[in-house]
Amino acid sequence: MMTTTTPEEEARKFIDEQLTRAGWHVCDRDAIDLVNQCGNAVREVIMKPDHGRADYEALAAAAEIAGRSPSAVRGAKQLINRLSNAGAAEHFAAEREIIFTLIGKPHQVEAITANFENRAPVFKDVG
Repeated sequence: MMTTTTPEEEARKFIDEQLTRAGWHVCDRDAIDLVNQCGNAVREVIMKPDHGRADYEALAAAAEIAGRSPSAVRGAKQLINRLSNAGAAEHFAAEREIIFTLIGKPHQVEAITANFENRAPVFKDVG
């Protein structure tokens, strides 16, 4: 028997893959692990009555994140996870350290080239 997927299921699969590549822990709302897992991306959250569902509200943000350099997104997530209780000096030092690891790398070169060519970047996963 052949099973078919809906456009919503295909979109969720694509978004899950993009967020996972960017270093997020993608899970259903009943599998959230706030203690051992930083960077949870919850597939669907029911909002207050008459406010809809969060997955539809978050599609624009997910698309924006997915269109960014995977290396830069991983670096930003690393900063957030590492420095949630740090002071400003530690934040700036860690940010500088991560930025220096990104300069001149394929994702940065593609982001800058795409910007100059007025096109969307096409990032190849380089790890």
